[in-house]
Amino acid sequence: MKTAIFTEENFRSSMDTVVKKWWNSAIRTVCFRGTDGTRLKGYCAVNPEASASIILLHGFTEYTEKFTEVMYYFYQEGYSVFMYDQRGHGKSGRKVKNPFLVYVGSFDEYVDDLNVFVTRVVRHYTPNARLNLYAHSMGGCVGALYLEKYPEIFSRAVLSSPMLKIDFGSSPMVLVNSLAVIAKIAGWGPQPAPGFTPYSSEPDFKHSCATSEARYLYHLALASEESRYHTSGASYGWVRAAMQATSQLQRDARLAAVPILICQAGLDNVVDNEGQNSFAEHAHFVTLVRFPTAKHEIFRSTEEVLELYYDTIFDFLR
Repeated sequence: MKTAIFTEENFRSSMDTVVKKWWNSAIRTVCFRGTDGTRLKGYCAVNPEASASIILLHGFTEYTEKFTEVMYYFYQEGYSVFMYDQRGHGKSGRKVKNPFLVYVGSFDEYVDDLNVFVTRVVRHYTPNARLNLYAHSMGGCVGALYLEKYPEIFSRAVLSSPMLKIDFGSSPMVLVNSLAVIAKIAGWGPQPAPGFTPYSSEPDFKHSCATSEARYLYHLALASEESRYHTSGASYGWVRAAMQATSQLQRDARLAAVPILICQAGLDNVVDNEGQNSFAEHAHFVTLVRFPTAKHEIFRSTEEVLELYYDTIFDFLR
């Protein structure tokens, strides 16, 4: 990797100086609309020395600015970088009034948004560049669905802690499925699902998805200052759509015909890693690398893990 990973000690100063300067000079903001007219906010950094372009997809309740460090590393490695806030997240449009809640009728909406972004935005700025994908968590679910539907678009894909199976904890699947059916019949789709809690800016690093406290606290402060980053929970509709999506992507795993790297977090307590194992077994050309000491957000690990993480990713993409 060309660029050194920021350490715990210098993380905040590096973000406030190096990355902020890069962001202000290199990033172009764009607005585009999904096929149903939903307004979406995108971010582009065209690298004049790019070897390829890479599209990043964030996870559930996340947003582009949480990935500025990741975007910076990709840019320094020689990529043009593209990302957007997925519908219901960040500064993009929403279909429910509750600002803390994520609702979607089907994950096809996410897939269609990605296709619009590829064809109308990314191809506009880098019409002939080779395309790669980096997708985290829920973004990994969307990415896998996209790879199955459009196998000819991306050259390679990195799925980081992808949501290929939902972890419902100790809840029996019979109960979960029954509740999903009842919610649909009762019209509860836009209502908060069980376990929903409003956004809180109180720090709780111990129970977070990160192992880098510096990264956790930095982004907690960032989110606290922007109300549109306070999304914190799922609706019944989103849960039902996610269950359908993970079932579909597992069923159609063989349709994903490009080389895929799955980065698996050994201490993940957000998604069920068995879904990643199953997908890797049934899809073609999948490499699965496990990071034993990482939590769900591998990209917010300490520098020792991140050095191996990015070396693995860039070696794979090359």
